[in-house]
Amino acid sequence: MSNRLPGLVALFVALAPAIVGAAAPAGATLSAAQNAVLQADGPRALALLGALHPASAAEARQRVCMAARLQDRPSFPAARTTGHPLPDAVLRAYRHYWREALDPAHRAAAEKALFADLRRLTDQPAQATRDALQDAVSARLAALGLHSRLGRTAELYDLMLYFREDERRYPVLLPDGQRETVRVFLMRDLVSGGWARHLNCGGPGTGGFATDEGLYAVADAYDLDDESFRINFLAHESQHYADYKRLPGLQGPELEYRAKLVELAQAEQTLAKTLRAFVANQGDDRANPHAWANRRVLAALAQRLKLAEPERLVDAAADEVRAAARAVLVQDNAERGIPAPVQ
Repeated sequence: MSNRLPGLVALFVALAPAIVGAAAPAGATLSAAQNAVLQADGPRALALLGALHPASAAEARQRVCMAARLQDRPSFPAARTTGHPLPDAVLRAYRHYWREALDPAHRAAAEKALFADLRRLTDQPAQATRDALQDAVSARLAALGLHSRLGRTAELYDLMLYFREDERRYPVLLPDGQRETVRVFLMRDLVSGGWARHLNCGGPGTGGFATDEGLYAVADAYDLDDESFRINFLAHESQHYADYKRLPGLQGPELEYRAKLVELAQAEQTLAKTLRAFVANQGDDRANPHAWANRRVLAALAQRLKLAEPERLVDAAADEVRAAARAVLVQDNAERGIPAPVQ
C-alpha cells in the first residue's frame, strides 16, 4: 500500500429477504462468512450469512452488521466518521465502492466510479491518473491533520484513515539468520481500517503492512507485548521488508508465501491458531495473495512432514512444524539465490 492503503430487529427484518434467498451453502459459520469477505467474495459471504444460525447474541449482532454493510445499508454499529465534510465524503465513496467491488461482476465499474468520485472531490483534471488522484486525496486529508494510506489490498483499492501515529524501532531476527531493525508506525484512533475490517464489522482485516520505509500496524489490533504482535505482525512484515531489499520485484503471492513460513517457523503459543487460520482461508487466485499463499504453505509443509492432508498439520508436533517451515524457507532462499543462513 502506498501513501498515495431503526433498531436491530427492524434492520434484520429489512435485510432478511436479500440474504436468506441465496442457496444455503454447507459450513455456514461466521468465520466462513468473514473468510469469504477476505477473499473478496461478497455474494458467497451473504449466502453464508443467510444460512447462518447464530450461536450467541454477539454472533447475531455481527451477522446483522455484516449483512448491512455488504448491502451498502446503514449498519449498527454505524461506521465511524470524522465530522468533516471532505474526509467523510471520501469515506462514503470508498465504502460504497467496497460493497460494489466485492461482487467480481461489478468490480471494474465500481473502480471507475470510485475514481470519478475522487476526481470530483479533489478537483483534479480528467487526465489525472489513479496514482495522482490517490496522492491528491492524501494531500487534502493531511492538510486537515489526518493520516492516510491509500493503495491496494489484494483485489480492492483501500483506505486507512486515522488521527494519530507513533513510531517505534524493533530489532528482528528472522528464521534464516537475517537481522533487521525496523521502524514501526503505530496507527492509532482509526476512522477507517480498510475494506476487509469495514465489511467484517471490525472482524478479520488488515492488521498492518510493510513499505520501503518501515512497517505500519493497527495499534488497536494487537497487544504490543504478546506473541501475536511479535510473530504474526512484526516477523511477518519484517520478512516483507527484508525481501523488498533482497528480492526486488518479487510479487505479492510469493512475498506472502515466504512471510507465512516465517510465522510458522517462529510461532509458539500462537502456532495452532495460525495454522487453523491458514486452513480456513485457502485459495488458488493469485489476486488474493494471502489465501493463495496459505494453500501453498500448507501443501509444502504437509509434503515435507509426509502428511496425507495439509489439514493434519494442526495435529502435528509443534517442533516438527517449526523446523519444516524454516527448512522450506531456507530452500526457497537457495532457489532465489539468497545465501544460506548464518549459523
